[in-house]
Amino acid sequence: MISGRLAIVLVLAALGAHAGSSVARSNSAERMRSRLHEGEVDHANALASMRSNMTLASALQILREQTSGKPELMTLVQEAFQNKVSAKRSLSQLRAGSAPKGYSGVDKAKNMLNEMIE
Repeated sequence: MISGRLAIVLVLAALGAHAGSSVARSNSAERMRSRLHEGEVDHANALASMRSNMTLASALQILREQTSGKPELMTLVQEAFQNKVSAKRSLSQLRAGSAPKGYSGVDKAKNMLNEMIE
């Protein structure tokens, strides 16, 4: 009789310990989720701060410093910016000209396309 009661007590104790470890695991997982979320928020805030203070010149300077062993990367970036600037100039020149009437702008457009192809 005593051994039966002892067995029941041991089983209940084991179940209680198991339940306690489940709660502890749940709390641990919740703390980990909380830390990850805080890290994500901190990261997002840091990125927003960098973006608000960064200029093209400072971004290029950082890129130069971090890719000192790869000059071809800097060449690629500089060419991309030069192409973008020249495209903006062409667009602003188109806007600056007077609006041609009828077919009077065809020759100018044809010449511009031929210049771009060359």
